[in-house]
Amino acid sequence: MSKIFKQKPKTRSQNRVSQNRVDLTLVHQNRANTQSERTGKRRSGGNFLALFALTAMVLVSSLTVTPAQANPKYAALVMDAHTGKILHSRNADLARYPASLTKIMTLYMLFDALEHRKVSLSTRMRTSRRATHQAPSRLGLKRGETIRVDEAIKALVTKSANDVATVVAEHLAGTESAFARKMTRRARELGMTRTRFMNASGLPNRRQRTTARDMSKLGLAIRADFPDLYQYFATKSFRWKGRKYKNHNNLLGKYDGTIGIKTGYTRASGFNLVAAIERNNRYVIAVVLGGKKAKSRDRQMVSLLDQHLHRAIARAPGGTRLANAPKPMKRPESLMAAPTVAMLAAAEMGRETPSIAAVPAMVTNNIPLASPVTKPIADSPLTAQAFYALAQARAATSKMGELIISPAHAALPLEERGGSTLPNRNQQIQPRSTKTSEDPLTTGSISTASRQLPTSTSQSSVDLANAAPATRLRLAPTKRKTGPLFSQNSWVIQIGAYTDASQAVDSIRAAMAAAPTELRSAVPITVPVLTDEMTLYRSRFGGFETETTARKACGRLARANLSCIAIPPSGWAAPKYASVD
Repeated sequence: MSKIFKQKPKTRSQNRVSQNRVDLTLVHQNRANTQSERTGKRRSGGNFLALFALTAMVLVSSLTVTPAQANPKYAALVMDAHTGKILHSRNADLARYPASLTKIMTLYMLFDALEHRKVSLSTRMRTSRRATHQAPSRLGLKRGETIRVDEAIKALVTKSANDVATVVAEHLAGTESAFARKMTRRARELGMTRTRFMNASGLPNRRQRTTARDMSKLGLAIRADFPDLYQYFATKSFRWKGRKYKNHNNLLGKYDGTIGIKTGYTRASGFNLVAAIERNNRYVIAVVLGGKKAKSRDRQMVSLLDQHLHRAIARAPGGTRLANAPKPMKRPESLMAAPTVAMLAAAEMGRETPSIAAVPAMVTNNIPLASPVTKPIADSPLTAQAFYALAQARAATSKMGELIISPAHAALPLEERGGSTLPNRNQQIQPRSTKTSEDPLTTGSISTASRQLPTSTSQSSVDLANAAPATRLRLAPTKRKTGPLFSQNSWVIQIGAYTDASQAVDSIRAAMAAAPTELRSAVPITVPVLTDEMTLYRSRFGGFETETTARKACGRLARANLSCIAIPPSGWAAPKYASVD
């Protein structure tokens, strides 16, 4: 008989233990679930915080993006025009499309033609079929219609008329392509090494490029070289055939101190602006390229000017630097006594002048500038009467006497000066004759001569005052009559224009140091030009026999970041803005 096993009923204590086990299991499960929920909440909360932080970073970075990062076309530069110091720069050397900023160079070429008497303000220029087909902006000239030079300048400054730009180019060079080549060549002479012009208007051409730095150089040069004509850039409006065209430069009359100069726009370039500001004796040139809108470009320009204008050097009227400051040169081991530019007024005194052997062309004379100076002053180094020395440098106040030399001697070839080469640093200057005249001339005190010149005239006076005892020379007269410094058929180069005569001298020093070989036989001169507001001193070198030698010198100076313009024989002897029949 099989046994049937029956489960014994649990006692009350056993049931209590079993129930406790179940309760403990449930408690552990609940704890595990709670911990899992908490962990999940922590993870989801951490993810949310991370996402929030990332979003905030993106928003902050988007708010702090600079114009250059936000706009690949953007470039900007702010320059102290008194000193040449760059106050702000962003993408300043990257290639950009100039658009209608090209017309600044077109106007530069037209101003140059006015100064050289190739045209007058009343000259009428004829419109070709090609000019009438230029894309807007246009003045709407008809084929065969003429426009005066004065009207053309205003149309370019205000309306930025492309048809007028072509008319100017064809009148001055025959074809616009030939004119563009001349523009590019002139740009090189001004030190614009990264600029190429393909037309006179700035209409789209993928090979037509510039930089913010180059445009600042052009903005500086056009005022320095043509201070009278530069006032056209302040023209607020222009009337033509009953219509009034306003200047596109919105800063004129709205931003205090704005004196020019030009805007530009194409789809490829964006909105461009070159501005010149003169306020509280400060003078800056600012460039903004590639703006997305005209208003945003203007706001960016104002922002840059507000930030940097106060950092520019304040120069009192009469001491304003109107050309790039030359790079400082190292102090030479030996110095000339107050070397400045030759005065040509000695020829009018009707007396013999002294000369010495083996002296560089940089010479000085202690004859004061005739006062008052009346306008116009002939812009010609052809005869002695055409020039007056304007370089009474700061070194003239030194205790060391000034060295006087015949201007005619300065124009002689080196071989006729007493040697085939310039004196070295250790060579003493010897007088051609030790015989003194009955009426002794100024006694000069000099140290060893060198083609290398002091950094500035002020430095010269300090160094010479503390120099070791120098050789005393009494200069003897020469029988050579004073005449032209160089041939009327020679080329001239101009390296700057200044309102401070001593600064004009400093620029010549810098040029001689930068291009000693190319300027070895050239004659340094200064040309006074009296404008309505100031007297400018133009620094030039004359006596280049060919265009090639003149442009070679300019090229060498451009590589040293010095401005230079080659002037043909037909140009430098002409009065300013004379009418041409």
